[in-house]
Amino acid sequence: MSYIHESMLINAGSETVSIDDLSIGDMVSGWNIITGVVELTEVTNIIIADSSTNYKVNDFIISEDQLLLDLSMGAYSINPSTGFNAYTTDEYTPNQLIVGYVMFRTDGTRETINSIVAHAGTHRSYTICTNLTNFFADNKLVASNTQWIRA
Repeated sequence: MSYIHESMLINAGSETVSIDDLSIGDMVSGWNIITGVVELTEVTNIIIADSSTNYKVNDFIISEDQLLLDLSMGAYSINPSTGFNAYTTDEYTPNQLIVGYVMFRTDGTRETINSIVAHAGTHRSYTICTNLTNFFADNKLVASNTQWIRA
């Protein structure tokens, strides 16, 4: 299962919210690939669990299989083989996330990955599902775990 560290806030329009303040039915920011704009999308599921395979990508803490997305929905994971298993194959085909990759941010700017380092320990983490199958956390575009959307 793909997770984002609990300290990473979720973008909800012009605000950011903690996973603890989010409920199913709330609206969060996501990327509409058809219209090419950031828009509000409904939260359809919330999963909170402990994760022990975490990495710090710049200052963004994610599990090794969490997918970061580009604007064309290209998917990038620290461990593409586990990223592939965590997501349905018709949605995303994960590529290797490496230093130098450029992440898309909610404000339209880009952030270059300068470091990827292991984040030791077991940490409370989350994922959410949305109608757009993606959302912004800590201003970065990430994939919703689609196996939970279809469950």
